Amino acid sequence: MLQPAKQRFASIPSYILVLGLVLLPLVFSTSTLDSTLAPRFTYLGVLLVLVAVSQIFSEPKSLSLFKFTWPFLAFMIFEALSLFNANTPSEGLVVLLRDSGLLMFLVLVIHTCQTGGAIAVISKSMVLVNAIIGSFGLYQLVTLNAIVDETRLYEIISLLGHRNLFASALVLTLPFVVYTAWRQKGLWRLISLIVFAHASFMVFVLESRTALLAYCGMVLSYPFWLFLEKLLGYFKPKFWRNLFVVFVVVGISAFSWAYFTNEKSEGRGQVLKSEMGFDGSNEKTFTIDERIMLWKGTLRMVWNEDFSGVGAGNWKIMFPAYGSDMFRARQGMVQFQRPHNDYLWVLSETGVLGLVAYFCGFALIVFYGLRAASSHRLDQSQRVLIRLLLSGVLAYLLIAFFSFPRERIFHQVVVFTMLGLLIYLSRPALSSKSFAGNVFSVLAILLGGMMIWVGANWWQGERVTRKINEARAMGDWDGLLEYYNQVEENRFYKIDPASVPLSFYSGLAYLNLENYPKSQTEFANAYKLHPNNIHVINNMANIYFLQGNTDSAIVYYKKALEVSPKYLDGALNLMAAYFNTQQTDEAYKLLRKYEATFAKESPNHPTLSTYRLAILKAKKAEMLKATADESLRAHLISIDDDELQSQYFESLNQDITLAEVFVESAKGKF
Repeated sequence: MLQPAKQRFASIPSYILVLGLVLLPLVFSTSTLDSTLAPRFTYLGVLLVLVAVSQIFSEPKSLSLFKFTWPFLAFMIFEALSLFNANTPSEGLVVLLRDSGLLMFLVLVIHTCQTGGAIAVISKSMVLVNAIIGSFGLYQLVTLNAIVDETRLYEIISLLGHRNLFASALVLTLPFVVYTAWRQKGLWRLISLIVFAHASFMVFVLESRTALLAYCGMVLSYPFWLFLEKLLGYFKPKFWRNLFVVFVVVGISAFSWAYFTNEKSEGRGQVLKSEMGFDGSNEKTFTIDERIMLWKGTLRMVWNEDFSGVGAGNWKIMFPAYGSDMFRARQGMVQFQRPHNDYLWVLSETGVLGLVAYFCGFALIVFYGLRAASSHRLDQSQRVLIRLLLSGVLAYLLIAFFSFPRERIFHQVVVFTMLGLLIYLSRPALSSKSFAGNVFSVLAILLGGMMIWVGANWWQGERVTRKINEARAMGDWDGLLEYYNQVEENRFYKIDPASVPLSFYSGLAYLNLENYPKSQTEFANAYKLHPNNIHVINNMANIYFLQGNTDSAIVYYKKALEVSPKYLDGALNLMAAYFNTQQTDEAYKLLRKYEATFAKESPNHPTLSTYRLAILKAKKAEMLKATADESLRAHLISIDDDELQSQYFESLNQDITLAEVFVESAKGKF
């Protein structure tokens, strides 16, 4: 039987939304540095535009959603205000636009659910999504023989870019799979049961601790929701509202007291002590230990930076000042992009008010969902769906404690779909303003258009940066500059995914082409964007040194060591700067200070011995010039290079000066 035209139009948004969800995992690009971030950001913008346009013609009923979404609106306000503290606001604008787009997506999902049967169709689409990513993962598991060779499990990434992200994505879509298997009959039930069994198998095989924890939490939480539903009935809503306010006030007060009584001078450039000890042979211990140190460094940042955070998108800019002592970051091998804890990430970037608003957004929807499930307005299937969705939200919150799903568009779309269904099932009231729905659709179209524009710039920036890295590897400096010219004016892509400003690459090219003034300009631009990147700071110093401005070079070499106290190349460069400006004592002090660090970090460093011998010869020459003792002079002249270094190490072992060793050896006591 044919549907009336108006009813068919009303179904279009749900068709577009479902198709968008199914195609989402297939959106990626091999030409970008990160295969999913820019493409899926752009895709979300396209999806917003299409769904919003279709809703204009379908004329959904306007809903009053403010009481459900005000915490997310507050969070976005705090996120926007944090940009005033940001060192690099352009990084935060992309984050703010992403979060705004997700909030728009949430409301579009709620409006789409007004179409009859939309919830069932959305659930089926998530079954297909799980099947798609699971099938790709299974294919990789088999072709890589990772079941036998566990060392290859990290290569099982499906369409998510990382093993842990893949495993957590499987977990997050399971509530929809379970609901479809329970609610549907025939083929869809069979498909859902197969998908559930396969997803569970993959989660356990992948050995992602975070995903396993989320899986167990999701499974075990169902009876917990039943208990909370009954608990809600014992007290009036006013009691829960007052309790909520008390928790918020106490939380903010406790943080404020800790923040304002904390010693602000601590933190920068200090050693981050390992709790477990690094052991390269034990990958699991290493990753846990490193993650704990990331959290410690982030907390140091929180206590020492502005109360309202360092600015959205700027954790990666500020963290090196607090975490460059970590093993993989000491020599700049790794520039950490995130703290592997979304709550610390939000706290450090948007401050305590931003974190409170972020938590309140989830807490409020969970509360309304439980209250709806405990009422008799909903039928059994709707109450079961609410509990399953709450379990999915809990799984997300657990994942967010140990990982970074907030950064990933796929994970965000899944969780905001859950939140949208929860709000719809909580029965939001109809809005008294009939035009509000269309106004919102127009805003969603405008925001989606901005996301497409910014995403396209981001996408293009990553494509060109890949080519820049290839040119750098080949030493094609002219080619590198040609590529750089393509992104120089890109306002939304100034820093690549490795936290390296693009102007650093151009500065490096000009440096190798011996265009020092232009190189200095580019490095200065890179330093403004990322003042805590040790490679940027080191090259700023290098360019000053090459132009004869040694004093400025020394200042920047010192800055590099302030950020990363165990940065060996920076220490050697500072020694060279002191040595070449006849500051032999300073060079010698630095050499003694860093001997233990070199012995531990790089005992066979290729240039240390050359630097050491040159400095020791200079020290011997100074002593020859200063002493009037003929026997000591004769002894100093007789010391060859090997013996000179031997006596230097003797001074280190006995913790005495080199001059004292020379004197004692001249007397025959050594």
